[in-house]
Amino acid sequence: MAVPAGLFRIVADGAAVCKATVSPRKRGHEVRTFYFDMKDGVPVRDRIGKQFRLNSEAIVYSKALAESFRSDPHAEPDLMVVVVDESGREVHREPVHPTAPA
Repeated sequence: MAVPAGLFRIVADGAAVCKATVSPRKRGHEVRTFYFDMKDGVPVRDRIGKQFRLNSEAIVYSKALAESFRSDPHAEPDLMVVVVDESGREVHREPVHPTAPA
């Protein structure tokens, strides 16, 4: 999945934040805030978050975010995007450099 150029911006603490917007309501689903922490031993917390209606939408976004970091030569091999919902519950972990199946 290609990420359009300029879709992300990097904030002061190094976290990537998407500039895209999501419609706040659709088909009666409430919008929730999800946070996309970067973790490679020491977590970098996303303090802004992004709104989605469903966990699955946040997971798809985390995959695009991870893919955008794959070409970064400074990205650690164990770097991952950790999706956390507004209650603090971890929803998903997406590795930036997935390992090949054995």
